[in-house]
Amino acid sequence: PVYRKVMPLADALALLEQCWPALVTDGQPQLLAVNIREAMANDIRRRGLEVSVKTLKRCLAAVTRSDAYLGAMTVGAWRKNLAGEPVAAVSPEEAAYAVERRAQEHAKRQRRAVRSVATRARNELITTEKRKTQDEHE
Repeated sequence: PVYRKVMPLADALALLEQCWPALVTDGQPQLLAVNIREAMANDIRRRGLEVSVKTLKRCLAAVTRSDAYLGAMTVGAWRKNLAGEPVAAVSPEEAAYAVERRAQEHAKRQRRAVRSVATRARNELITTEKRKTQDEHE
């Protein structure tokens, strides 16, 4: 499987705030206009910013999958353009999708936490067994 490197939300918000300050308010992401990635990529090229398309994609993935972002996706909330101007309201379908997506992200985080605990326990068991084996051979 191919694993994408996940950008931490704090880094993603810092990048957004650095390039498009109107899209972050009090450390919280604003809802983004549909297809804003293309506008961002064009703005990056126009302004000569040192941000790759891959970094931009990772940034947007981190932001749009975040609990804060998905929680803000309520019916009638405004999506914003690069200048922070409202351009479209969140539809009932989009809000319902956000609720579903938020549940998926919570489930994924829960699975990762369980897997992490299991991996740690397994590694500790292996380490303990290795020590026992070494002690027996000494």
